[in-house]
Amino acid sequence: MCDFTIVSILLAAASVAITLAAVAIGVAILTNAGFFTAGGSPAAMITAGISTAAAVGSLIAASVAATDFFNCILASNAGAAACAGQFSNFSNNISAMITTLSIQATACFATAGIAWIPWAAQAPMWVIVGSLAVQSALIPSLTVFFNDLRKCINVAAASEVIPWWPNIFLVVAAIVVIAVTIYAGAKGGVFSRFNKG
Repeated sequence: MCDFTIVSILLAAASVAITLAAVAIGVAILTNAGFFTAGGSPAAMITAGISTAAAVGSLIAASVAATDFFNCILASNAGAAACAGQFSNFSNNISAMITTLSIQATACFATAGIAWIPWAAQAPMWVIVGSLAVQSALIPSLTVFFNDLRKCINVAAASEVIPWWPNIFLVVAAIVVIAVTIYAGAKGGVFSRFNKG
């Protein structure tokens, strides 16, 4: 059975991880803005980096699961090959998000190195949190692309060509049964009592 639910779960996990990363950067921004609190800022940036890396991991796993799902569908329904465009849209967009978030995770770890200096890391932190907000908003687009793929697969499954040979077999078998019944009736078989005057 080809299961797609894991893809939806992994996309939701990525969204949660991105949100946690943004919250951690918010904490880092607040702590970096104070002379006595800046020492806590690196820990928040490292947390943001780990959360962003977790989002990357979730998206990679979702990409692999979606590929497995599509290949499983193709193995059972060759008509699903018509959905290659929808699969490509999903794959290309998730790959772009993985690349962008990988860069953001690296930026979080790099910024953690200067986050202990009061006000020094404000600019990169705001850039990173802005980028994460954009990426978080793009997760629903991945869900839309994946749902388009599923709809296409459902249409392909509904229009799957039914093999003709079972129908031919049934027609021939029905003709043989009818012919035998008529012949038996004509020879005084089961139906012969209806022919008596």
